[in-house]
Amino acid sequence: MIRIIGLSVLFLLLADCDSKNAQNCPVAKSGVLDLRSWKFSQDSNVKLVGEWSVFRDRLLTPQDLKSLNPQGEDGFADIQKDWSEQFVGDECLKELGCVTYRLLVLLPHDKIPLSCKTGLIMSSFRLWANDQLITEAGQPGCTAKTTKAVSRPQIASFISDGDSLLLLLQIANFNFDKGGVTGFDKFGVIELGLSDQMYKQHEQNLFYDFLLSGAFIVMAIYHFALFLFGKREKSLIYLGIICLLILVHLSRQNVLFQIFPSIPWELCSRVINIPVFSLCWVFMLFFHSIYPKDTVRKIGIVFTIGSTVYIILGVAVSQRISFAVYKSFIPFMLLLVLYLCTIMARAAFHNRSSAKYLIVASFFTVLAALNDVLNGLGILNTYYIFTLSGFVFILMCEFGIYEQFILAEKIAKNQREKLVETEKLASLGTLIAGVAHEINNPNNSILLSTQSHADVWKHVTSILDDYAEENGAIRIGGYQWEQLRTEMPESIERIIRNSRRIERIVADLKTYARKEHPHMNELVNINMIVRGSITLLENKLKNSTDAFSVDYEENIPLFKGNFQKLEQVIINLVINACESLPDRSRAVRISTAYDDNVKSITVTVSDEGVGIEPKIVRHIFDPFFTTKHNSGGTGLGLSIAQSIIIAHNGELKITSEPGVGTRVVITIPLMEVAVNGNAN
Repeated sequence: MIRIIGLSVLFLLLADCDSKNAQNCPVAKSGVLDLRSWKFSQDSNVKLVGEWSVFRDRLLTPQDLKSLNPQGEDGFADIQKDWSEQFVGDECLKELGCVTYRLLVLLPHDKIPLSCKTGLIMSSFRLWANDQLITEAGQPGCTAKTTKAVSRPQIASFISDGDSLLLLLQIANFNFDKGGVTGFDKFGVIELGLSDQMYKQHEQNLFYDFLLSGAFIVMAIYHFALFLFGKREKSLIYLGIICLLILVHLSRQNVLFQIFPSIPWELCSRVINIPVFSLCWVFMLFFHSIYPKDTVRKIGIVFTIGSTVYIILGVAVSQRISFAVYKSFIPFMLLLVLYLCTIMARAAFHNRSSAKYLIVASFFTVLAALNDVLNGLGILNTYYIFTLSGFVFILMCEFGIYEQFILAEKIAKNQREKLVETEKLASLGTLIAGVAHEINNPNNSILLSTQSHADVWKHVTSILDDYAEENGAIRIGGYQWEQLRTEMPESIERIIRNSRRIERIVADLKTYARKEHPHMNELVNINMIVRGSITLLENKLKNSTDAFSVDYEENIPLFKGNFQKLEQVIINLVINACESLPDRSRAVRISTAYDDNVKSITVTVSDEGVGIEPKIVRHIFDPFFTTKHNSGGTGLGLSIAQSIIIAHNGELKITSEPGVGTRVVITIPLMEVAVNGNAN
């Protein structure tokens, strides 16, 4: 991210290099520009900056100049400045009116194939070179009625017929609030250079403009198509609109005039105002669609209303007024950009998906906005920074949206897998219910019969003892009586124990299959639940560890829940802790706590046992997953415990480190706290 931002700053500096290089070009003085030492083939184009001769309020032709005195000009002025800043004598030029400029250029030699390039001159002009009209845009006149405003870049070629070149430039402006050759580019909008180099550079610029325009068109179509035929996400629509707005903003120069050469200048100006006043607003809508939780709806409404007003003004008012509207729009736009940065900061703080990409995109949004403002005010000449920033912005947004799509697809995949698993478990539950019934019946018969046989065996034992004492050693069923007397009780006990194990497994299966929600109407005392569980497991704890401890926090509020189910969870966790201990010196600890800030109760069961491998922890709550097959584990204990805690709107977390131990934390929020009730 930092590299991308650093590269963008480097691009900005490089793009501004051309404007700074203008300071190294020869500068006209008193209407004369000396290029006799200038090598066009090596030094490239020269910007015609400096003092031109000025003929105020007059539109003169080369024939008119011949009838004037050599000193017939009204004075000299820096052609780079706006008319309101060009002083001829003691007075500045009027913003609305007409002016003729003249410049004598001293060339290295004659017969040089030259070209002259003009930028956006406001708002109509004609240019002569040595009595030859080489280019024009619109129809300059001395009044608003006789002036036809057309402002577009031009390139004109000619061959110098001597070692000097006399340029005559007529400019008339009655449509724009800034007259002269400044336009949208402050630094040298008129350039002189070799024809081959000039047209080659022009073709490269055209190629660059058409390439970017084509890219934005393709991206816009792609986003609209993806919305219509794929993902119904508003962010895709907004990205497509942003692409079109950047395209219009980009085409305000070469592309628009190349495709539509006869487009009216006033219409072109109004079209250009649309992206100027609406881009940041669409950016805001895009961020609102991506991060709705990090936005402020009322602020969004205010900016929407303000942007709508500015868009209407930009399209409705004349160009003379639109620049004043633009000046008032600048602080509004900067506030909107600041709001966008706030949204991204909140998204990053909350670790939203794709925030890292959109932070970079936000940086380029700020960069493009500042660049556009500074270019509009004539402070910078870094026009292409806007398009580059827009292009990178779209790419970063693409990465961010695709990351969200991938995340959504993963979530959907997990949900599908859970749905399949749920369906399997539902089918399994139905199967278990039937199988459990079929198993319980014969198992109950086995258990009852074996218990009866155990009682009978006690009476038979005394009879057979007397018989053996009278008759000596006897054999029964191939067994010596002494051997049978020892092994038979053990065999009966083993049958009873395994039958009860079957009974327990069937009970767990039936509990899991039912998935019933426990009744939550009891007033539950969490400390009493823990005490009751410890009492039931007293022998288990004594046989497992010499380092058992329990810590009860006092004054824990009572809450509504299910005493028996919560006790079942605590018992299961304590048994697991005891069975994980490798020897009696390892500890088992239980603690209760209450956090008044978040209104939740916490029960922690920790042990110093063998721990659990990370790959096993991931499956610890999966039904029928167990590492205790040899000791009769069913793999349902923790799964059932988790379902009980979830039924209490709580959470059960397990952390474990192999060789160190396991820590289980139960957190239950107090949805309903009993009045005047405390757990002590």
